[in-house]
Amino acid sequence: MGYKSYIICTSPRSGSTLLCKLLTNTNVAGVPNSYFHKPSLTNWTEVHGIAPNCLANRSKTLEAVLKKAQKTDTAETGVFGLRLQGGSLNYFMDQLKLLHPELNSDVDRLNATFGETAFIFLSRKNKLEQAISCVKAMQTGLWHTAANGAEFERLAPTQSPYFDAKAIRQHIAEFEEDDQRWEYWFTKESIQPLRLSYEDLADDPSITLNKVLEMLDLQTSCTIGIKAPLAKMADELNGQWATRYHTIPN
Repeated sequence: MGYKSYIICTSPRSGSTLLCKLLTNTNVAGVPNSYFHKPSLTNWTEVHGIAPNCLANRSKTLEAVLKKAQKTDTAETGVFGLRLQGGSLNYFMDQLKLLHPELNSDVDRLNATFGETAFIFLSRKNKLEQAISCVKAMQTGLWHTAANGAEFERLAPTQSPYFDAKAIRQHIAEFEEDDQRWEYWFTKESIQPLRLSYEDLADDPSITLNKVLEMLDLQTSCTIGIKAPLAKMADELNGQWATRYHTIPN
């Protein structure tokens, strides 16, 4: 279908980092990432190295940020990949509306900005496990581990994890809300996304990767030899917390 871009519509601890790394390693699908993670234009300019006061107005600043992100991501493949969390959806679409007020839908604005855009909905079926994974990562500071066991992404100094039922419950609600937000948006915009689950991705990354490439009409032969660059982080403690959570009275 000649897609020029794709959006991975997701929420934290859904396997999106693994999927982004796998797609990057194909060398045909750009370098997908959270280029507009925080709902803040100031943050976007900082991330992309653009002086916020060097341009005439907000629209010009947005154009510069979007072009810089596209140039970074396409990596000479001609395809732009964006990971977008549910919590960032509304702000991101509001910025595109500012750039394209003449267009009537988010999809039209996305296509005008990034070219013909495909949509991938990556969610995690087990919200309790997703919440535990998130709470544990926030507590320990370690968000991802490489396939060889080395630390891949650490965002805070090492700390010991502890069971926090309130935080787990809060994250379950947030992740359920993220899914609902995406489903509402898909319906409003008449989008039929490619639906993927964390569970299937973790079970067999290559099958999920091939599904994405096939939808984008990109060659799948490039996946031969590609191995998952990240390791599963759930351990015995995750299971213990899940069991303990189930014993808490509602």
